Amino acid sequence: MNIRKIIALILCLVLLSITTLGCNSTDDIPDDDNGYSYDDNGQNPVDSSNAHEHGHGYMDFAAAITAFPPDTLMLTAGDFTLTWAELFVFLFRTISTLVHSYGGPLDWSEPFDLDKTLEEVILEFSTDEALNFMAFRNGANLINLQLSDEDLNAFNEEVKEFYEEFSEIYSDKDAMEESLRENAGFYNFAVFEEFLMTDFLIGLLFEELYGENGDSIPDDELNEFASEYDFMMAMHILRLKSDDPDADPLGEAEDILAQLKAKVGSDDFTEYFHDLMHEMSEDTGGLMSYPNGYLFLHEDMVPEFSDTTAELKIGELSGIVETVYGYHIILRIPIDFDAVPSGLSREGRHQTLRQLAAYEDFDFRHNEWVELLNAVFTPEYNSITLSEIFVWHDEDCDH
Repeated sequence: MNIRKIIALILCLVLLSITTLGCNSTDDIPDDDNGYSYDDNGQNPVDSSNAHEHGHGYMDFAAAITAFPPDTLMLTAGDFTLTWAELFVFLFRTISTLVHSYGGPLDWSEPFDLDKTLEEVILEFSTDEALNFMAFRNGANLINLQLSDEDLNAFNEEVKEFYEEFSEIYSDKDAMEESLRENAGFYNFAVFEEFLMTDFLIGLLFEELYGENGDSIPDDELNEFASEYDFMMAMHILRLKSDDPDADPLGEAEDILAQLKAKVGSDDFTEYFHDLMHEMSEDTGGLMSYPNGYLFLHEDMVPEFSDTTAELKIGELSGIVETVYGYHIILRIPIDFDAVPSGLSREGRHQTLRQLAAYEDFDFRHNEWVELLNAVFTPEYNSITLSEIFVWHDEDCDH
């Protein structure tokens, strides 16, 4: 199990905050090859006390975190609790994102969502995010997921490697902890490691339910998922239209179709089509990205291609299908659950159909775990007034 993803994200957020100096001029602060800024002696990162400055001021997160003692109980949810130090991480993430994106000060009383103000929406959203995070622990309890010694050793090794990487930037652990608090909202190392452990647990929980990459999902469930969303899969041979008066792509397609029809019904017809596709198809990009055929939704392809495929039975061959690109011969094939849908691939995403099915079911289960929490809020939580806790400080700038 690997927690590098969340560690990299947190490290990125911290370093980004350190180098966001707002009113402080950066002209005399050299950047190293990694883009980190250092003080005049080049030994330590610059002071991050104003890390969340934007324009002519900054949000005072350092004061905000002291609004309650860190272990102040904010809510209970069955066997789980949420303290101020834990809730603050989610408030910090939400508010700092708004400040970095839109500037400050925030108009806390601004009408935002029907009868709610921005202040109410931010608190509600951050609390929901905290409950969503807590729900994974609830799910682990419900299926009686136990961490093995091997799991714990892997987790501890990942955390150790993170601290070692961080130590190259900060001179001591106190400076490291201070940076995590001021620039990422973690009150101390204990809170930070608690979040890392929950993220680690999410990965274990997913594998326990679905196997690595969804490998343990039964085929009948995958077929049901594919059918629900109308996924189709097909190979095709394309002869491109051409402005060359001597070219005859339609005639070429007709010759290829005749070859194929002569082999229809043979035991190796799909393999024959596959080989001929790689020899004769002019869809070179498709052959490179989808060498065994396209897995797609109806809207992912031009209408003529999708409509024809939808009308074919598995293993059935089309006639010649004309599109804006040229002349296609299509063979509908069984869905490969380990293929990446072409629509996702074009977006730079590489989840297989198997993974998508697992993610959808995991999300469904997670929503159930959230509902089962039945959160009960404390008087301290109900006393939270963000406009009084998160205070914007204006500053004069000469530039």
